[in-house]
Amino acid sequence: MKGADYRNLNKLNDSPVPVHPIGSGIFAAPFVFISNYLSNQINLDSVVSLNYFIYSLIPILYLYLSLKMMLKIFSSKKIEIDIIYLIILALGSGVSYFAFERFSMSHVYEFFGQVLIFYLIFQFENTKSKSNKNFMLYLIPIFLFLVFSIRWSNYHVFISPFIYAIVFDKKLTKKFFSVYFFSGIVTGLSIYYFISYQLYGVLTFNPSDLFLQVENRLAYNYERFFQPELFFDNLKLIWESLLVILFGYEFGVIYFSPIIFIGFISFFIFLYKRKYMLSMTIFIVSFVPFMGVVVFQNTAYSYGYRHLYSLTPIYILFLIKFLNKNLFIKRYLIVFSIFSIISQVFFEASQESILYSEYVINSFGQETKFANPDYLSGLLKSFIKVDSYLNVIFTSFLGILIIKALGYITPPLEFINNFRTPNEDIIRLVDNSESISFFFLLILLSLFLCIGNDIFKKRTN
Repeated sequence: MKGADYRNLNKLNDSPVPVHPIGSGIFAAPFVFISNYLSNQINLDSVVSLNYFIYSLIPILYLYLSLKMMLKIFSSKKIEIDIIYLIILALGSGVSYFAFERFSMSHVYEFFGQVLIFYLIFQFENTKSKSNKNFMLYLIPIFLFLVFSIRWSNYHVFISPFIYAIVFDKKLTKKFFSVYFFSGIVTGLSIYYFISYQLYGVLTFNPSDLFLQVENRLAYNYERFFQPELFFDNLKLIWESLLVILFGYEFGVIYFSPIIFIGFISFFIFLYKRKYMLSMTIFIVSFVPFMGVVVFQNTAYSYGYRHLYSLTPIYILFLIKFLNKNLFIKRYLIVFSIFSIISQVFFEASQESILYSEYVINSFGQETKFANPDYLSGLLKSFIKVDSYLNVIFTSFLGILIIKALGYITPPLEFINNFRTPNEDIIRLVDNSESISFFFLLILLSLFLCIGNDIFKKRTN
């Protein structure tokens, strides 16, 4: 982009490259390949290209496949779980916002990648053929590196086989110490380093080697944790940050990501129950994503604490296996997960529930853009504003259908003018909605009907 040619450099040839990892692009590539082909074959008169439309559906499909794989694992382990409950847990984490709204961001891909690893281990566990088992042992570590390439700070991905073993069968751990598994590690590491070297000209597992070139203002927050004289100050910062993450009005996880809240406090629950292995596992997988938020000292400029979303599948696994019989936890998760889903729908539906584009003091006491320290109270105020509901309806799939239907009866702008004077945003919304092809709406409606039918069948079986 103009003015950003040197935002991040390949250290060998000074060429501009993206600061974000390539993994989500790798997982989107098969679908984009198909959409490129279809785009060349089908000519549609639409404000949205067929290529972009199909690309926007990929995270929805991956989220759906993730839930199917999790349900398959639980059902095979004779663990009863209602598919609706599982959906509520996943959507209530906040990750669904990045499936339906900010679909170019990596969080659904992280969610899917983590579940995919668990599913591959599940397939290895249940495969009878020795040759297939050896192949799966080789394949699993390759996918560990591919999933890690989605976000270079998700180090917990590499202990996924041991997480699965701890939850379901500790005897599995010994089976990972095989020549096929280590061969897969060598192959996966080679692929990862090839990508890293080609893109950035470095061989590194540390995202700060690249990211701090762009966000150098974070250098002090990162480097302070390597200064022994700041040990007690750092402990204070960690404790204060934890309280903000858990209970702050700006996307505190107790309100807006309840499964992540339960995941955090499960460390103390398992500690109290003297299940030290489970407690230590929760601590290890949570440490780096949590410290990422401590270093950033913000929620990461979008909905919720999005750098924690990659932990959601792991927390769901621990919850369903070890804590699902606790009625209080279950009721809390259902109520606040539904509240979180509603929050995602009303996010940016009014001035009170937006992230401010000008500088404000966020919940961590930092001056930054794209923050809202009073998001919780702002969201509640949005619930009593008529404009909020109009914004939710008319910036959605339903709104497009309404505008298109109105077009057959009366000019939509004339109809809207009976209630309020159309501003520039409304005029653009109506024009774009009228320009979207009915073919896209038919595809989208068919997709949701197929998903809904599959969920209904699973629940009634």
